[in-house]
Amino acid sequence: MVAASGTTSTVAMISCCAHYLTNVAPVLGATGLVAFAAQFQVELFWVGLLFNLAGIAYVGNKAVEASKEHAQCVA
Repeated sequence: MVAASGTTSTVAMISCCAHYLTNVAPVLGATGLVAFAAQFQVELFWVGLLFNLAGIAYVGNKAVEASKEHAQCVA
């Protein structure tokens, strides 16, 4: 579970922040990376949003399950 949520968070963060590569990468001399990030910037935003929504749904589901288990233990 930790690996899945960590991987999802990492992919979401990378895809969400990839647009910053267009600002920083030329300084580093990575023009190919800039061209890739600039060409697929909108798609990378959507991937980031999808991964974030999936993460929210996953954590929300776990919170509901934990709430139900807690209610059973208290009763």
